[in-house]
Amino acid sequence: MARQRIVVGLDASAAARDALWWAVREAARTGARVLVVTAWPAADRALARDRDGLFEARLDLHRMQRDRIAEAVAGVSPRPPIARELVLADPVTALSHAAAIADVVVIGSDTATGLRGDSVAAALAHQLARRGHPAVLVVATAKVAEPGPVLTTAA
Repeated sequence: MARQRIVVGLDASAAARDALWWAVREAARTGARVLVVTAWPAADRALARDRDGLFEARLDLHRMQRDRIAEAVAGVSPRPPIARELVLADPVTALSHAAAIADVVVIGSDTATGLRGDSVAAALAHQLARRGHPAVLVVATAKVAEPGPVLTTAA
């Protein structure tokens, strides 16, 4: 069964960039649509507000999404439909809401194993699975000179 809706969590990390890269190529291969979700937690918004930079911080997040998507689709044909959201919530809440319409949720991990017990990706995948969401796929960014991301899945 081909995936029709892929949700990918995106922040400024290399791991999230690799997750988006994978999601775009998988969508191009299967004809799926991609929803890019960036969480903006309350603590980060409060810090930006305290520095009188709330507006600029929001623009920076939108620019980051735009630029990362442009990088990910470069050279991809056919280019899959991509939508993006900036969600005023923590990553688990943001991805949980988006997962309600997804066939798979893709997140990045900066560990070679992807789901190491103490990783943010492992915690995120575990919480999404506990909430009964669809398959969670973790794209692990290897810190060694290996070509391409390593894929692991969470049940």
